[in-house]
Amino acid sequence: LISFSASVSASEKASRWQDALHLLERAPVHGTVLCNAAASALARAARWRRALHLRQGMARSRVQPDTVSINAAASACEKSSRWMAATALFQSMAADGVEADAISFNAVAASCKGIAPQWRGVLELLAKRRLVAVEPSVVSSNTAISACETAERWLLALQLLQAMADTGVS
Repeated sequence: LISFSASVSASEKASRWQDALHLLERAPVHGTVLCNAAASALARAARWRRALHLRQGMARSRVQPDTVSINAAASACEKSSRWMAATALFQSMAADGVEADAISFNAVAASCKGIAPQWRGVLELLAKRRLVAVEPSVVSSNTAISACETAERWLLALQLLQAMADTGVS
């Protein structure tokens, strides 16, 4: 299993997602680490449908997803501008008993940022981070500012910039 995981990781780094999936299919046992390596390859290639399918397959195979599993699928959705799928993944984390981290928030927020009507969702994510003790980062703050810019909410963007300075996010 270790050699399969290493080979899938190497395929991901070489941007060869098809090879990663082929190796995953050939593996005698599927564990979280192996599935995460394949999910990362799919994320790198922005293959969001396949990443979601892999995530669902993990559940069917009784392989427990973790934060990396969800983040990889959310990242694939983000790179494909599939904000609804990314948001659904994010919302499923609690039900799966998986804790969100900074990457989780950033991937979902980034999937929304280029869509003007979704600026509120990005701001809600930023607020939700504080509720679960995940501090805002430069990435998440810039994503929120960018979402406000797309929606032409200039005053709000300036307020977020000031909040970054006030809280020491730099």
